[in-house]
Amino acid sequence: PAFGYFSGGNDYGSGRTTITSRINFSNDAFVPLQKGGLPTQTIQLGATGNKNFGYYSGGGTPAVPSGVSHTNRLDYSNDTSLLSPKGNLTASKYNLKATGSQSFGYFSGGGVHPNFISSVDRLDYSSDTTAMAPKGPLSADHYAAGATGNSNFGYVGGGAPGDSTVSRIDYSNDTQVAPAKGPLASPRFKICATGDANFGYFMGGQGTNSIIERVDYSND
Repeated sequence: PAFGYFSGGNDYGSGRTTITSRINFSNDAFVPLQKGGLPTQTIQLGATGNKNFGYYSGGGTPAVPSGVSHTNRLDYSNDTSLLSPKGNLTASKYNLKATGSQSFGYFSGGGVHPNFISSVDRLDYSSDTTAMAPKGPLSADHYAAGATGNSNFGYVGGGAPGDSTVSRIDYSNDTQVAPAKGPLASPRFKICATGDANFGYFMGGQGTNSIIERVDYSND
């Protein structure tokens, strides 16, 4: 991909934000450009996408801090426009994470106030105005976890305080419970994840955690 997009979150000067910023990977020394924003100020939302679009779902808004089910789509070919509403989650959720393939996005875990959850909702990019479909749950409740994956599997790791579990979503058999795979070395909360076709990296966490752990997809 040529660009990365970051949307929503907390602007501690003015509260929640709708801003979407674009970073140019070929010229990443410059300040990211501001692009079309979210319709509503949102934090703790999940995001994934394919080569054409990015999708943002769930999170908390000023009006509903306990979570919403909204989904909004960013069109990479027209990224100055306001994001457009698409098919919703099966329930209002916050602090969820997402990953997926070129065909589907999987929005996993998070919270349905006041509980942590393991549910997984699948968005079909070819029919993205349709409400998401429930799929096989994660092997544990993953709240404020990290999520990444490749073209075959999605990995959701860590999350709620005390959790080091890593759950693997099999895109070819997504109605089954996502089995637990090799865990993180220690419990991690509010972490981030990224990866490529071969490895996933889970990093950071609440407090001053600077640890980076790698999952090898060929030996997970």
